[in-house]
Amino acid sequence: MSCVKSETRAVSVAEASLLAFAQDFLHFEHRIEVPVKCVHGSLYVRISCHIYNQLADYEKLAAAVQAISAAQDAS
Repeated sequence: MSCVKSETRAVSVAEASLLAFAQDFLHFEHRIEVPVKCVHGSLYVRISCHIYNQLADYEKLAAAVQAISAAQDAS
């Protein structure tokens, strides 16, 4: 298990709803189930390696997280 830092900018406590949005967006829009956490003002996704996961699963997660970051930068 590992935490992977997102390139999304740091968030304040007031922006904590972003965590729920990011986790729900990954789940409902991309069919990816990962916890999203805020650690010292930065967003992280917690990933686990299992025998049933493939490299393509992690590439899909990376693309989805980059899409969230790009959407946040555009707003």
